Amino acid sequence: MKLNEVILVVMRELRRTFEIDSESGVYSIFNSEIQLRRDYIKGEWIIITGSRFNDGVYQLKRTLPDTPLLLTNGSDNGIAVEDEDDFQGTIWRLRLPRDFIALCKEINAFMDSPEGKQSAIVSENVVGVHSWSKATGKEGKPLGWQQLFGNRLSPWRRMFSTIKI
Repeated sequence: MKLNEVILVVMRELRRTFEIDSESGVYSIFNSEIQLRRDYIKGEWIIITGSRFNDGVYQLKRTLPDTPLLLTNGSDNGIAVEDEDDFQGTIWRLRLPRDFIALCKEINAFMDSPEGKQSAIVSENVVGVHSWSKATGKEGKPLGWQQLFGNRLSPWRRMFSTIKI
């Protein structure tokens, strides 16, 4: 998965978006660029809501001073948005803690690994009789990222989300 997709999944699980303020209006996205009303700095994270194609979490980048901001997925490889003319939406400015982003990167690496797949085989023996086993929790279900990272995520958990994402 892309980092911005993992951050969105984790924020949904936590029911927390780390928003600090917002702006609403009519926006357009062209060549992955968006013109925002407030001053944002390179590297900030935002949530777009109200878009037909681009609702989600993005990191802002800027190629040159005084140019529109680029919407990226937070990875080195990319831009992950669709061109979109004039949508009525809200841009939510986020303050994501560095350790939260680092943990999301760990979760992303886990989800992309063989161990992170729900059907992952932990051990296999083909000598004599073929047998295999999976990592499971108390209920016998395969362990997912929620169980493995739950203790480290719990300080950020909320009862209710403030942004419907």
